[in-house]
Amino acid sequence: MRDHRFYLKTYGGDFITARIYSSNLKAAVSGVVEDLQNGTYRINFKLFWPGKVTIHLLLIHSSEAISALWRTRQQDYDKILFTGVFINGTKRETSPCRFVKSPNTTVCSYGDERDGERFYCLTTHSLPCEALYEMVTGYNQTRLFSTEENKMLQSNGNDLTYLTSHIQAHNSAYNSVSVKINLSPAYFHLLFHFRALFGVQIPIDVQNIIVVSCDGAETHLQCTFVVFLPTDTFPETLEKCQFGMSSPFPSGYFFQNKWFSSYCHTENFLSPDSITGCLRDKSLHFRGDSTSRQWIEYLVAKIKDLKYTIPMDGNVPRLAISSNHNFSVQWKKHAHPWMTGTPQPLHYASYIARDLDSIAGGENTVIMISVGQHLRAFPIQLFINRIISIRRGIERLLQRSPLTKVFIKNENTRNIWEYINVYNNWHGHLNNLAQKEVFKGLEVGFVDAWDMTIASNEFAVHPAEMVISNQVAIFLSYLCPSQPASPIPFQWCVNC
Repeated sequence: MRDHRFYLKTYGGDFITARIYSSNLKAAVSGVVEDLQNGTYRINFKLFWPGKVTIHLLLIHSSEAISALWRTRQQDYDKILFTGVFINGTKRETSPCRFVKSPNTTVCSYGDERDGERFYCLTTHSLPCEALYEMVTGYNQTRLFSTEENKMLQSNGNDLTYLTSHIQAHNSAYNSVSVKINLSPAYFHLLFHFRALFGVQIPIDVQNIIVVSCDGAETHLQCTFVVFLPTDTFPETLEKCQFGMSSPFPSGYFFQNKWFSSYCHTENFLSPDSITGCLRDKSLHFRGDSTSRQWIEYLVAKIKDLKYTIPMDGNVPRLAISSNHNFSVQWKKHAHPWMTGTPQPLHYASYIARDLDSIAGGENTVIMISVGQHLRAFPIQLFINRIISIRRGIERLLQRSPLTKVFIKNENTRNIWEYINVYNNWHGHLNNLAQKEVFKGLEVGFVDAWDMTIASNEFAVHPAEMVISNQVAIFLSYLCPSQPASPIPFQWCVNC
């Protein structure tokens, strides 16, 4: 990589995502980026299917931009401006709210003292603290970045530029391929001219990589690069998905738009009958942000007799019941902060740790938790404290009801160019690293939404139905595991 003066960098820290894909097979998998700390990077790809594959690399942020983003995240809590709306009968007053108590002010204190959750609103002219009804979100227009940092954090959106670079590919193992990045000065000059300094596709000069079976005798002289994939690369069977399993990276891959786990056997839970057969007699509790709400929306759309108990709109709590198959699905959003363009009533939300304390649990009780998107804007200590309190809530729940099933879904990627100082994916990546550490060792199921959205190149806060359906299929594979089976979903094909 090169710096803004186009000199070779002698240090690392750039944020790069990687994937390989085969469009005709609707197949894709994430790559593992290894930072060599000298300005170069090694990308390792696990090969899961034969055929032509294409490498896709994105420079999300340079190390210089990462430094600026980290500094502004940790700087303060006021990138987001919250206004509390107090209502008592027909009387309405507003007041600014913060996570940090301002000195020499009279405030109302809210949150959960046991779990260290606190936020404050200035007292209103005449209404009591108990009259706080909803929260309105605004974005602080105060300049956070220097002039030079702003240049790094501006982009022409989707105007990605392609130029040949010096990238070396070599066959590092029979079942993997490694790519080393060292971009040309001309490419960086072009990026600087277009000011596309983040979210940029890194071009490569390896156009065709052909993955073939080792027992294939064909030659591929017309191919740029051939990797041999032996038929004994995979174990004969993958074990059943079990709670407490460690999720590697990549955790799986897409093939024909279906997600196959790399470490446990996933079933094809994509039809209504297969889904309802697994969920019969169960009580599902989804807690967290709007990406967890997508799960209940998907299930209601997929299963004809799964109906909301009352008409649903916005972020109000949701309950859907299937009378034919005797199961229910409930969704409830997590407590403040919740950043959106519309006022958010606070009584619709609760702290997940407290919510877990109110759930009796049992063999047919299933809980899925997904948090992080709404906490990216704030110092990471706020997020870490939140997930530590959730872990303690899970521990209490499993202690009194060890047969309860609990899942953690980590953050997915989102739009690269949306409110860069608030929602950027570097903060989401850090949140996911924190989740991996905090929830380690718990007997929970893990759904790696980040891996799936990197593999599918899905940069949207609300992933497409194809991604959501496969997230739910992983979830159901833990709930209703089948006998171990071969992980290879295809016939060998060695055509170039």
